[in-house]
Amino acid sequence: MARGVNEQSNVDKYEVIEGLLLPASTHPEILECGAGAGFYTRRFLQEGYRVTAVELSPEAMAENRKQALAMGKEDSLRMIQGDFLAAIPQIHRRFDQVVFVKVLHHFVSPQTVCEALDGARRICRPGGRTVVFEPNGANRLWSLFLRLQKDPSSNLSKWHYERNMRFTTPRRFRDYLGEADYTLSYHYLIPSFLLQKKRKGATALNAINRALEKTPLRKFAFNISIVIDTPENSHTAEVGHV
Repeated sequence: MARGVNEQSNVDKYEVIEGLLLPASTHPEILECGAGAGFYTRRFLQEGYRVTAVELSPEAMAENRKQALAMGKEDSLRMIQGDFLAAIPQIHRRFDQVVFVKVLHHFVSPQTVCEALDGARRICRPGGRTVVFEPNGANRLWSLFLRLQKDPSSNLSKWHYERNMRFTTPRRFRDYLGEADYTLSYHYLIPSFLLQKKRKGATALNAINRALEKTPLRKFAFNISIVIDTPENSHTAEVGHV
């Protein structure tokens, strides 16, 4: 099974991601980078967004299409197969929102992360938004936790696939974005799998987690988000030129 299809390691964080997005009623067009098998695509579709999903894996794309069809949302999903940076020149229109969910830490270098963010800002409409949700690479517990887990398809530790979290630290994003106006937030000081609503005691743990996110301890959170709003009077470069 392709890694893009394997949802075994996913924990649903849509409640947080939803709060970062502009509403579907006013900003319905989403470009999703690294959509995989549709773990979050289907949530976007359920909320009324129209999604253009960029994905490398043909197996993942097929699964994503299958889920959209089962939902009756196939007309709201368009897919582009390929690498996000390679796909940008093929995109000849702007989007209300460009979304990266747990994908930038799989890029091969800080330079490619920077290029992806720059490309996203170019194809985001004035008044639109770029949303990034990533593991906080500054939290060293990630390395410990993931080294103790094996990927069943390869028998390698999960850290082998996630080690480029060093590209998604608050300091790195300050370097990537320079003078750009953005909002950085911290999420999940308590590991998110413990906060799922089906777990006993989750309500109390969520309350504790929200309180911790408002303290200086938030820099030890497991996830960070970046929100970049494109000004209404923005004059970005022509779409299709990276």
